[in-house]
Amino acid sequence: MPSSQYGVLICFRCHDFRKHDVLLGLGLYCIIPCHLFAAYLIELAAAQQARSSRRRAEKRDGTTSPTEDEGKKFQAAWTLIRAAHAVNITLALAITTFAVYFYVHHPLIGTLAEVHALVVWLKTASYAFTNRDLRHAYLHPVKGELDTLPEIYKQCPYPQNITMGNLVYFWWAPTLVYQPVYPRTDKIRWTFVFKRLGEAVCLSAFIWFASAQYAAPVLRNSLDKMASLDFVSILERLLKLSTISLIIWLAGFFALFQSFLNALAEVTRFADRYFYDDWWNSESLGTYWRTWNRPVYQFFKRHVYSPMIGRGWSPGISGFAVFFMSAVLHEVLVGIPTHNVIGKPAPFSVGADFGCDKVDVNSNSRCGLLGHVLAASAHRNYQAPREDAGRHGQADRELHLLGVLHDPWPAVRSPDVLLRLAGQVWKREQANATELFHRRVPGAIDG
Repeated sequence: MPSSQYGVLICFRCHDFRKHDVLLGLGLYCIIPCHLFAAYLIELAAAQQARSSRRRAEKRDGTTSPTEDEGKKFQAAWTLIRAAHAVNITLALAITTFAVYFYVHHPLIGTLAEVHALVVWLKTASYAFTNRDLRHAYLHPVKGELDTLPEIYKQCPYPQNITMGNLVYFWWAPTLVYQPVYPRTDKIRWTFVFKRLGEAVCLSAFIWFASAQYAAPVLRNSLDKMASLDFVSILERLLKLSTISLIIWLAGFFALFQSFLNALAEVTRFADRYFYDDWWNSESLGTYWRTWNRPVYQFFKRHVYSPMIGRGWSPGISGFAVFFMSAVLHEVLVGIPTHNVIGKPAPFSVGADFGCDKVDVNSNSRCGLLGHVLAASAHRNYQAPREDAGRHGQADRELHLLGVLHDPWPAVRSPDVLLRLAGQVWKREQANATELFHRRVPGAIDG
């Protein structure tokens, strides 16, 4: 066993929370309410138009039966409302994605900002679609559409639900599907809230500890094997990593779906706590996908799958559309904060500074893979070669954990040079770890 695996490997000073990243992350978080306010204004204008249309119908013949021309006007109005919502929420997600990918270096801050933008994107889409259905029922009561609405909706009928307070509650509610009214609890149990928050904090600390103490060393120990393309050893490292990855995933699932969402539901007095089902008893992969993440499943079922089925699409095509959209959103959620969308690092990430973005991935896929590993488990205090002193200044460049660089490295466009540099990084850190271990334990023999 390499000596680098002895002792506590956690480093509290290796996390580079720059002031620039923190301020930019806070700024991105504060931008989102502006887009929510824009969504409210869009629906407010649509509600005013619906009220006017209904008053005209009542003055005409005493009923609210719409004419054919009014039906066409409703469709034209919905086209404009849909376009306005699409521009608004897509702009919100695009701004956050661009800023995170190119300007936020720390992956944790980038992930929080991207998750917030993506959640609001989904919520605003549900807000627009649900209000469209409520508006249609409001303008066509003779067809019995109002009678088909849930009984709880009568507590806040359309368009009385178009208020900023109603939208802000939906913003914070632990659900992705909009309703004018939700089942509410009578009071907030603060003891329950603090217990759930304590669980979330402790599990987050455990995830960080497990990642730093076990997952990151396995990744670092894999660099030389990947550089030499030792597939047997690579497979061994993957098997070692699978165990700790499963533990981290289970801890993260419990922290999010059981602890955090229940605490948020208690604070907002949100009574529907159906965040997951017994996915561990799933008899098929499809059942697992439908039960482990109920909020996302309900969103796609209500706003993608069911509407496609109602329009005549087959269940297979509808299911594929849901799967494809979910895959794209997961790629955005994971690839953007780590600056590695489909294996292509961002310009300031470790892989790109090693020259991976200049290499044809199809001709040599080792570069993108190794660049991603280096970005996830980079070593510190490595001296870069001084290839262009006049352009880059001093030769020493400090490479921080998770691929955060203070200065760009000189471009290294050859994959072979990249692999040699990775091997040098590994050997340097192995030697430093061995020396440190023998200082702590005199006379020890490497196992």
